[in-house]
Amino acid sequence: MDSRDIIENVFNSWQTCKNNHTYIENISNRKIILDDESLKKTIYIENCNFLDINLINKFNHLILINCQNIILHIKHTLISGMTILHSKNITIKVDNTINFSEVSNSDNCIFIYNKLSSDNTYINTNFCYNINFIISDNFFFKKYMECMSFFSLSELFYINELNLIRLI
Repeated sequence: MDSRDIIENVFNSWQTCKNNHTYIENISNRKIILDDESLKKTIYIENCNFLDINLINKFNHLILINCQNIILHIKHTLISGMTILHSKNITIKVDNTINFSEVSNSDNCIFIYNKLSSDNTYINTNFCYNINFIISDNFFFKKYMECMSFFSLSELFYINELNLIRLI
C-alpha cells in the first residue's frame, strides 16, 4: 500500500464518520422533529436555546453542549447513550431504553424515565447542581429522586425496579 492509498483510506473513513452525524447548532425558539432512519447517526446539539426536540427513531448517541432551556423527548432507543455538557434548564423525557447517560458541568436538569424501559440504566453526573430524576408510568409519578449535591465531583446512579440507587 502506497501513501496515496493511505490518504484515500483516511479520507474515506473521515467522510463516513462525518456523514453519520447530524448537527444542530446556534438555533433558538424552534420545535425540531428528528426521524431519520439511520441507526448509526450521532446527534450533536450545540449552543441552542429554547428548543423543543422530539427524537422519533433509534439513534446511536446524543450530545448536548452549551444549551439552555431545552425540552427533549426521546421516543426510541439511543444505542450508546446520551451526553450533556455545560447546559442549563434541560428537561428530558425518556420513553425507551437509554443504557447510559452522562451529565457534566450542568445545572437544573430533569430526567423523566418511563418505568417500563428504565431498568438497568446508568447515569453519571460530574460537577452538577440540581439534577432531578423522576420515574413515571405515564399516568402518575411512581418515584421521585433528587441529586442536590453542590458541584459534586462525581456520582453514579443506577435505575433498577423503580429504584434509583446511588453507586458512588
